[in-house]
Amino acid sequence: MRLDELRQDVVLALRSNPSCSLVVVATLALGIAANSLNFSFMNPYLIRELPFGHPHQLAGGKQPYGGRGVKRPRPAPHGG
Repeated sequence: MRLDELRQDVVLALRSNPSCSLVVVATLALGIAANSLNFSFMNPYLIRELPFGHPHQLAGGKQPYGGRGVKRPRPAPHGG
């Protein structure tokens, strides 16, 4: 789609139903603002570097099957 076609579509949308266009623009602006606000509040807690000397050397553990007490199945024996 070219830019002139996009401009024509926007002008047509504004002429045909301006209140709907206003609601769409306001919703997008509110969503972008909420996302920016959320990022700026969560950035210091979730995205910043870990307070360790060598964070790349840390290892995480995970319990199999969410730790629900389910035993891990044994792999099928290979014939060979």
